[in-house]
Amino acid sequence: MLYYSSLNPSMHSVDTLIIGGGIAGASLACSLAERGTGPQTTLVDVDLFGRYSSSELNGGGVRCVFAEPLNIKLSLASIEYYRAHASNFDFRQRGYLWLYDSNLWQEARTFLPLVRSSNIEVQELHSADLKHKYPFLGDLSDIAGATFSPGDGRLNPHRLRMHYLNQAEGGGVQFMDRWAITKIENDSPPYRVTLRRIQPRTVRRTLENLTTTPAACGTSVPLFLSEQLQLQARRIINAAGPWAATVASMYANNLPVRPLPRQVFLLNPASIDFEPSPFFIDYVQDLYFRHYQYQRQSTLLVSWSDPNEQSKIDFSRRGESYYREHIHPRLTNRIPALTDSPIITTWSGHYEMSADKFAIIGPVPNRKEIYNYNGLSAHGVMQSRALGDSLAHYLTTGTWPADLNLDALSQSRFETPGTVEKMYV
Repeated sequence: MLYYSSLNPSMHSVDTLIIGGGIAGASLACSLAERGTGPQTTLVDVDLFGRYSSSELNGGGVRCVFAEPLNIKLSLASIEYYRAHASNFDFRQRGYLWLYDSNLWQEARTFLPLVRSSNIEVQELHSADLKHKYPFLGDLSDIAGATFSPGDGRLNPHRLRMHYLNQAEGGGVQFMDRWAITKIENDSPPYRVTLRRIQPRTVRRTLENLTTTPAACGTSVPLFLSEQLQLQARRIINAAGPWAATVASMYANNLPVRPLPRQVFLLNPASIDFEPSPFFIDYVQDLYFRHYQYQRQSTLLVSWSDPNEQSKIDFSRRGESYYREHIHPRLTNRIPALTDSPIITTWSGHYEMSADKFAIIGPVPNRKEIYNYNGLSAHGVMQSRALGDSLAHYLTTGTWPADLNLDALSQSRFETPGTVEKMYV
């Protein structure tokens, strides 16, 4: 690994600089290493091996049931890779179960033929079927139908990210941990990039502070050590996740990506073994839950989509009162046996939401040799292999793979209102 430990008056040069070591940056670094360009690649992150990466804090679901052909293709290609390396990150095909009310059920059934046309098995279930397959389910009076896709499943997002990083390091990618980008200069390559060394005990505050202006971050003495470094980068990839818009502002680009915090709770499910069960998406109650292995203990991971959540970086935990008010009534209505299940732990992770909830990947408009790989909108883990591998192909050949042309995911689509709807629906 590469660690710059002192101020050097000479400027270091790198060929490819990946900003962000979450699931996006790590998957790209892995795929570049597989193509033999690892030694020319440097990955920088504020907390590369820490606990605040959004990739570490999500549900780890992997699915192919989408209403859009491109999303289906990206997930199918990723799952093929996950099957081949399943033991490395505990990929288990336990399926996805979607619960719908009458309006959502009619909508879902309109795109199921598209899903099946890709040879994806999807079963349609009704209340009696659900009660038979999952006897722990309670009130289903609001459920008009459900779908079960047995080829979908879950994995350990931490282990997936570390798999990517291990492959990248083995292929020669250099890592810069505990460095923050504070300035990107020049209108064309090579770009002059200024970094500041992070205080080890201030990682969380640094990440929260990085949503402010870059200049404010660069002068915040309590967060940074005195060490500063400048790099010349021929090529930059913005894979900064929830912080991608802040990085983009450094090269005068208005990137439509915003952070959205999401509260996650782990429960002790006591009498129910959820390990064989699918990943549940309770659309009606905006709730998802799945089995989760935590410190060698079987738990239930639960999260609710709070409609009042504000866009910001916020690692604070809402605690039991929040759970009791918002999540417990919904969850126990669906699974009464969880009424007295205690909370083991909780955390706050972040989605990186694009303006249309599709990934943004490919060249940045009007910025030669700067590329996006962000805005993954909660699909990062499930599609990271295909996205990272496709971008690596583009960076090394100048074209997208023949079977995964991602021009439709370019940032330029936001310059033409309505383009995305026409492409995907």
